[in-house]
Amino acid sequence: MTRVLHLIDQGASVGPAPVLRLTADFARFESAPEDQHAWLLLGGQPIHDSALAAGIEPNRMRILPLPRGFRRLVPGADRALREVLLSADRLMCWTPFAMQVAAEVGCDRAEPRFGQATLCAYAHQLIDRAAPEAFDAVEVSRAELRDQWGATERTRVIALLADQPEQVDVQRALLAAAFTHEALTAHEGWKIDVQLICHPRTAGLRSATELCSLMHVPQIIQQDARTIEPWSVLYGCDLAVAPDPLHAGLSILWAHAAGLPVIASPQPRLPHMVELDRLTIAQTDQAKHLAHLLTQWITAREQPAAVGGV
Repeated sequence: MTRVLHLIDQGASVGPAPVLRLTADFARFESAPEDQHAWLLLGGQPIHDSALAAGIEPNRMRILPLPRGFRRLVPGADRALREVLLSADRLMCWTPFAMQVAAEVGCDRAEPRFGQATLCAYAHQLIDRAAPEAFDAVEVSRAELRDQWGATERTRVIALLADQPEQVDVQRALLAAAFTHEALTAHEGWKIDVQLICHPRTAGLRSATELCSLMHVPQIIQQDARTIEPWSVLYGCDLAVAPDPLHAGLSILWAHAAGLPVIASPQPRLPHMVELDRLTIAQTDQAKHLAHLLTQWITAREQPAAVGGV
């Protein structure tokens, strides 16, 4: 029997929800049946809720407050923390801060599992294996979810992919969706609407909403807090956009597992993602080019119906 301890903090740059799901999937698929897994989570209610949503049992997790500075944690919890970390046969650190914690208490068995390239390479096969179970476990059907968003049969729902919503500005995605809406409404016989789904904490949301009004664009932004757990909403979407793919790596993999086409802005470092099916990398990061690719995906799907109606 091997005692495995997963250490992660709420301030992880990649976002705690998809990483916690990844650790839970690791415990199910990548370890021996007799292994014991536990989670030491640094944070508060948000990381606790994310752990529950990821399927981690409450009796297997322990929550410690996320300190403003590491030195505030150590004086009061140094001994207890050291005992917990050193009692594990394997200590898997999923964030840089987790590695700092392990180093400060003198644990030299820590295994780093963070970094965009490492996580995406490691997560690809795990997410593909976990996806059927995750999508089947969602209680709300596609039709019910789209009804909650106010999406009709003629609405093409675009997911804004972001592992950590605060790090992805919605404005470029909104402009792309607005240009796409404008292009599609030019086809009067189609009457296709566009809707962009994003998290309420997405950066620039207020200014993006004001921009819609200034551009006289219909309100195409729909906020849904469930996007922090991409497996719970992607089945209700038609395609996805990643204007900042370095902050949406795991969400891109979930979208791929859901069979959604993904339009991503170019980045110098997109390891282990550029070979995915249905992932289209734009030539520039301009909103108009993203809109052109979004429009191409949607019109290619609608063309047979339009031709048949002539």
